[in-house]
This record gives sequence, C-alpha cells and structure tokens, in this order.
Amino acid sequence: PAAAAPRDDDVVKVQTCLTSAMVAKLSEWHVLDLHDMCFGLLDVQRDPLVPKNAARAWLYGWGFSYVYTRAAWQAVGFPDVDFSEDRRFIEAAAMMGASVVVVRLPPGSRGLQRGPA
Repeated sequence: PAAAAPRDDDVVKVQTCLTSAMVAKLSEWHVLDLHDMCFGLLDVQRDPLVPKNAARAWLYGWGFSYVYTRAAWQAVGFPDVDFSEDRRFIEAAAMMGASVVVVRLPPGSRGLQRGPA
C-alpha cells in the first residue's frame, strides 16, 4: 500500500519539535564497578541502593545520557565549569521552559548484554 502523504499539521508539529527547546534524559544506564570490574545497569529511579535524597542529583547530574535539540543548546548552553555541567544545563533548560523528559528502556529490554542474545 502507498504511504499517506503527510498532512500540513504533521509538518508543523515536526518543525515545532525541531525548533523547540527539548531535552531527553535516560533514567537508566550502564556503569562499570571498578572494585570488582563488573558491568551493571543503574536505574536511578528504582534502585534501592540509590539514596532517595541523592536520586535527583544522580539522575540529572550524570552525563552521556542526554539528547537535546539545538534550540535548547542555543538557549542555555553549557556553563564553563569542570564539574556538574550536565546538571546545570538541564536545570537551566527546565527553568527557561524547555520540555524535559525522562526516558526508560522499553519493557522487557535489557539494554547492553554480555554474550549471545
């Protein structure tokens, strides 16, 4: 079957998303425990070992797990600091009205895995 042509309102929605300040942040990611050299999945929102009073700082302060639009970067930029620039960026983006969403792996997904699938 032939694909339906995009409607005008669909095009406007895509253009709006691409030009809007938006940030997506993973809620879980893989880490390497240097003590025993094991990989693990850190789920900041669900892991009982993450202190409740530190969960927000862990969630927004650990980098390498963001996707953001050019509009967000242009509106906020990253501060010229050596520590916690990720958290400062996302908090500033949220304060200026950017859409900030936390993204989880799909149900049943294990992310990276070792050995055969």
